[in-house]
Amino acid sequence: SFLRHDPCSSSQVMDSNGYFILRAAPREQQIVAEFYSSKTDADGSVVDPVTGERIKCYDVREPTSVFRARTAKQMQARLFEASDTAGLIQSLGHACYLGRELQRVEHALATGTEYVMD
Repeated sequence: SFLRHDPCSSSQVMDSNGYFILRAAPREQQIVAEFYSSKTDADGSVVDPVTGERIKCYDVREPTSVFRARTAKQMQARLFEASDTAGLIQSLGHACYLGRELQRVEHALATGTEYVMD
């Protein structure tokens, strides 16, 4: 698994628009960011924005969007500055977290080490 810990135990507050799964693609020397749309219901559970059904931690879902870049800076520009992604990330905490993780993916690609999403 590419997650370091159980995502169910995370204290990270969910962004109101969805979440990202980041991974390294060493063969292509790219950072891959998969975006999964979701909403948070009145109880704080993460739910599918279309069906309203609760999303379980290990549900297999198709990403809403997939972004690729060679560097953390390029990915940051793609996610935060492009017109088609405006408003995708609502939480400043989520933005900071993504910035840290993008740096870690870039480092893993540069050093040939495994990236494990925190």
